[in-house]
Amino acid sequence: IRHLNRIFLCARPRNDMQMLPVAQFLGAYEIDRIALVDDGTEYGRQTTRFLDTGLRGNGRTVLAETVREGARDLDAEAVRIAAKRPGAVVYGGGWRDAGRFAKSLTRAGFLGPKIATQAVHDPRFLAEAGEDAAGWLVVSTAADPASVPSVHPFAAAYRKRFDGAPPLFAAEAYDAVGLIAACARKLGRERISRQDLLPALRTTSYKGVSKSYAFEPANGMYTGTGVFVYRVERGRFRYIGMDGREV
Repeated sequence: IRHLNRIFLCARPRNDMQMLPVAQFLGAYEIDRIALVDDGTEYGRQTTRFLDTGLRGNGRTVLAETVREGARDLDAEAVRIAAKRPGAVVYGGGWRDAGRFAKSLTRAGFLGPKIATQAVHDPRFLAEAGEDAAGWLVVSTAADPASVPSVHPFAAAYRKRFDGAPPLFAAEAYDAVGLIAACARKLGRERISRQDLLPALRTTSYKGVSKSYAFEPANGMYTGTGVFVYRVERGRFRYIGMDGREV
């Protein structure tokens, strides 16, 4: 859409920028020979290409691999990749294939760090991978209500109101409404149009229950980190921070 960025606000980091904590983690532990595995989709490419460029720019060896979405023989793919002795495997793809791939990597004997992107931050990945999900690191722009301490009060209020646990991105949806309401109040007008709100939204900083929000005035893109790092432990995503160097 030609003029999308005139009206668009992105309330989370772009897919490629979500990989910053991954780069931090790999750098902090001086991990080389990183297997970057995409699933052949646009999402897979978005989450691996930027990281690929950054790692190579810092002198790291990158093993760029494509394992097509829905590939039947993931065991063979895992054996092929493990044979190259990567220091870590980063997977850019969906939860279903990630779950299958986790099992295949275990069978292939790969013991190094295994890292996945936001599409894997899904309880169905845990069910698909079973015990082989243990230890996986997952980066996500969602503040998991069950794991991130700052979201616990929101989660408690949600459970009381709706008699159930809040799903992923419930806190972010709540924040988006709060951001719009705060900007509307700031304008102090009885009648407000979308055209009135846009410049106010793009120049407002807002602290939500999940994270802080601010935008590039020129294009509406999210500024800041806004990426959460989780480690799979005991069949759950455990929040461990936002800085990959401290994982």
